[in-house]
Amino acid sequence: MTMKFPIPVRLVSFILSLATLTLPSASQAVPTPSVTLAPGVVTSRFHIVERLTVHTSRNTTLVKQKLQQELGNLTQSSMLTAATDSQANYTAAVNRYKGPAGQIWFLNILHGRWFRLWGFDDPAAYVPAEMAQYTFGNPLTLLTIAKYTLNAFLNAPIRMLVYDTADGGTNVMWERPCTQLVLNGIPLSAHSACRALDNTISELVNLIAFG
Repeated sequence: MTMKFPIPVRLVSFILSLATLTLPSASQAVPTPSVTLAPGVVTSRFHIVERLTVHTSRNTTLVKQKLQQELGNLTQSSMLTAATDSQANYTAAVNRYKGPAGQIWFLNILHGRWFRLWGFDDPAAYVPAEMAQYTFGNPLTLLTIAKYTLNAFLNAPIRMLVYDTADGGTNVMWERPCTQLVLNGIPLSAHSACRALDNTISELVNLIAFG
């Protein structure tokens, strides 16, 4: 599926930077925590994640309103946890609380409210006033991948950062779910589910930014 929004400049820069990226070889030392661990305890894997940033001329209040309209109406996570007594009840609860985009809104962190008290080291840099991180997902979608690998749980639910820009517009930033996973050795059906999730998030961003 082709995304309707143009490739972000920051994404282009990320792709070009891969040409000069050097990863440590097996013989090189891998950074470890300061705590001394027994040999064989730490497993290290270098992984490249694709981060996308889309800019729209829409003001941030409107973008956030459209995003919230597309997400579910779960007011307390305990309402979903209470349905973990059976597969049928949990499935029904997810379907009850998910929004038009098929996602459930779990958490919203208003980073802009506190970060503006400090801002950037560069006093001339624009400090977003309406920066918010949204955490959302669909456990049933996650299940199609997680039943093959525990890696799927590390970056679930999905996080999306929405913030205002100096030109009066809005940036929407997220990491493509499939690039967060190590998909080696899992069935093609899980790959397909992951790609479908990528498309779902891309369509959601296209809707809130340009739809």
